[in-house]
Amino acid sequence: MRQEEQITTQQMIKQNYELTRKLGKDIKKIKVYMALQTLTSILWILVIVVPIILAVIYLPPILKPYAERVMNIYQMSNQTMDYMQKLK
Repeated sequence: MRQEEQITTQQMIKQNYELTRKLGKDIKKIKVYMALQTLTSILWILVIVVPIILAVIYLPPILKPYAERVMNIYQMSNQTMDYMQKLK
């Protein structure tokens, strides 16, 4: 009986060792996946946030001449409307 218990104990230890090795491999894969997921999230944030910041910094000077043109057209249209109302 003692020998049978020893055999089953050795089998259980061997089985436990194998399962522990498999769990270790799985945990390593999970850690790598989580690291890649974190890196991907950071890159996506940069892809969205950096262009917005650059737009806030660089677009106003670039768009200023176009805004002035639009304002001139708007003022001219108002003057034309005022002139047409005076003609009535």
